[in-house]
Amino acid sequence: MVKVSVIIPTYNRGHLVKKALESVYRQTWKDYEIIVVDDGSTDNTMEILKEECLKNPKIKYVRHKVNKGVSAARNTGILHSSGEFIAFLDSDDKWLPSKLNEQMRIFWSYDGKIGLVYTGCKLRRADGRFVDVIPKYEGYVFDKLPNRNFIPCSSVVVPKKIIDEVGLFDERLVVHQDYDMW
Repeated sequence: MVKVSVIIPTYNRGHLVKKALESVYRQTWKDYEIIVVDDGSTDNTMEILKEECLKNPKIKYVRHKVNKGVSAARNTGILHSSGEFIAFLDSDDKWLPSKLNEQMRIFWSYDGKIGLVYTGCKLRRADGRFVDVIPKYEGYVFDKLPNRNFIPCSSVVVPKKIIDEVGLFDERLVVHQDYDMW
């Protein structure tokens, strides 16, 4: 097994971040570390995360003194990571238990010749119903990205060497930082 660094940026999500963490704990793929970057929260996020760190040695907690934005938080997580692969999980999202295992299986089946694996997701609508978002594309998708971003950030696993090659998230962008990265 190869270590996956799970990067969780969070800001004032003390009421949600624990559910995101629990979805990582339930992964069938067990070779991971979790880097939670608290982007200057002013709620109880810090207290909740310090408590989680005491319970789980796989968690690294990093705190920005001031809010710098999600790109800076993701970049801080990447810089603190030690895994061969990076997975992104927003603090208000959750993963299904086999997510990492399935994605790592895909990496192995292509002998390291792919740069990113993403999945579909379920979105909860305002009325509480879930909508499945199924990936429309597989294989070489770069030529389809200029039309729109169809890759949910919380679904991505990417080899760290690829991020080292292309660079970190652009912290100047207020929106669509993930789109720019893909």
